[in-house]
Amino acid sequence: MFLPLMAHLRVGRDTGRPRTRPEAVRADKAYSSRAIRGHLRSRGIKAAIPEPDDQKGHRKRGGSRGGRPVGLDAADYRNRNVIERRFCHTKQWRGLATRYDKHAVIYRAAVLIHAAISWITERGLYRTLQRLENSGFLISTQVEAHRTGASRKTFTVTDTGKRFLSEISGRLITLTETGPSRR
Repeated sequence: MFLPLMAHLRVGRDTGRPRTRPEAVRADKAYSSRAIRGHLRSRGIKAAIPEPDDQKGHRKRGGSRGGRPVGLDAADYRNRNVIERRFCHTKQWRGLATRYDKHAVIYRAAVLIHAAISWITERGLYRTLQRLENSGFLISTQVEAHRTGASRKTFTVTDTGKRFLSEISGRLITLTETGPSRR
């Protein structure tokens, strides 16, 4: 399943042909096989895939002919949770969770629609937060999670932002069950 997926990989750019070779592949132990590692090595792709215990045992029993241990960048592998969260988010989307499509093409189309919707909404949120930060309404601080070391931004509303929100609160439109209404 992995090799056909890599064959269909196309990441668009601003100009030129789409990229077909990622810098690295992060995967769990289920994707640790000679075929997958050989394919990635032949294409010059870095593999952040841990080696399962049974493969370690087979390699060690081979002695000096068993081969080198697999190199694993632990810091890079830690970022795999971003992908896992995206899969979880996609699978929980109502448009996919309740689908029983007979054709893979239709299911794939639903996945692509969800990807486009989530990309647009997240990019829009990111740009809005960036604009608010640039205008002085928000202050962002970088915070690291104590267990995983993953970093994220937290935002705090500045005094200027609070004054602005209090000035415009009378002009905001709120959505109610009967429809939009003015405050």
